[in-house]
Amino acid sequence: MIAFPLTTTAIAIIVAIGALLAVAMLYAVTRLRSARHRQYAGSVSRGSSEPNAREEITQPLPATIRPQVQIAPTASLRSAQRSDRGRVRATSANEDDTLILELKDEEGQVRTALYAVADGMGGHEKGEIASRTATRSVEQALRTDPFFRSTGYPDGEYTDQDVVEVLRRAVMVSNREVYGLRMDQQTNMGTTLVLALVIRSKAYVANVGDSRAYLLRDGGIEQITEDHSLVERMVASGQITEAEARLHPQRNLVFRSLGTEPNVEVDLFVEPLQAGDRILLCSDGLTIMLPDERVAYIVNREPDLDTACRALVRAANEAGGKDNISVVLAEIIPA
Repeated sequence: MIAFPLTTTAIAIIVAIGALLAVAMLYAVTRLRSARHRQYAGSVSRGSSEPNAREEITQPLPATIRPQVQIAPTASLRSAQRSDRGRVRATSANEDDTLILELKDEEGQVRTALYAVADGMGGHEKGEIASRTATRSVEQALRTDPFFRSTGYPDGEYTDQDVVEVLRRAVMVSNREVYGLRMDQQTNMGTTLVLALVIRSKAYVANVGDSRAYLLRDGGIEQITEDHSLVERMVASGQITEAEARLHPQRNLVFRSLGTEPNVEVDLFVEPLQAGDRILLCSDGLTIMLPDERVAYIVNREPDLDTACRALVRAANEAGGKDNISVVLAEIIPA
């Protein structure tokens, strides 16, 4: 064996190559985890008519439904919401926004509903504008989509993929609205967006960013969405634990958000629901303060939804309240 002396330049090159290999392995692990654990209904990005738009070519995934449960087609819905500035940002604008849109049928029962949480970014009230624009534009896009009748209920029979496409179109419209404001005002505004469209005891969930959707069933809690954040990738690769992620200095850094690019990739999920299930949407102001087990304990002990929402906000503030805190909580109840 012949040994060659290593110069400083050679050592630097070797270190650089090692760093690139580590990044590549991290990316591969993240994509593998996504493919194995995400319950996608589709993840697509379409082109834009703008001349400078960057087209991302993504292979649409077929609709995937979680294991079937005993669905009660006549079940109805109830919900509550709360939003708070938190303790650290108590003197600045609340950059979160929430939305509840419930549609009643001829019997006065809520069987179709839209729930959403957006967490804006950009500072100087720009985040507040971005989050509000996102929720209002996605609501308007769904109201005017041909899929719905004037009453807001689906016209005739449909498949899960039909609803997935409706939701994807609405989020893409919302992205263009926020992106248009960003360009017009020459700011760095953007926002997360997580929403759930509940129809006939199924939740169709869309997500961009690190706001989350949870399913609470039989005393347990399960995260439906996956954060598009740096710390989530680090957790997925085993570099840090979930507890460490909540304290990480870069926990607020997201790599995908609404309105920062002309096109956006949207994660979509189909979640069958049963009576007694609760759906929780929240901004990261809740999840960076409280572990999932604590969230589940608070939600499951409170039969009243508004009381549960208040308790979640209070607990997040008592834990430090480092960011704006927003929650939307919905429950499937027997008719």
